[in-house]
Amino acid sequence: MNAADFFDKYTVIEISWKEFLKKNLSYRNSSALGMTALRICYYITKHPDCSLKEVAISLAISLGSASQMVQAMTIGGILKCTTDTTDRRRISITPLPILTDFFNNLH
Repeated sequence: MNAADFFDKYTVIEISWKEFLKKNLSYRNSSALGMTALRICYYITKHPDCSLKEVAISLAISLGSASQMVQAMTIGGILKCTTDTTDRRRISITPLPILTDFFNNLH
């Protein structure tokens, strides 16, 4: 893939993500969620029941940044956080069907 094709696809993905956020989250929750939030959601979709620490480490972002974005997307109804059954200190993050559908329908 050449650079022009890459950036064309990147632009389409970015526009689709922004439209998805506008449609499914309130402006207050979606205004700060850019491409890093998309990367977080993609990771969580590919690794359901992952921990916040796993997300932060895998994407090379701070734990605080990951936490804020996951919280906004949980409030917005596209992610679900639950306490791990084996370790009460660990939070498991899973995508809700609306988010899984977004990635499945992304062209």
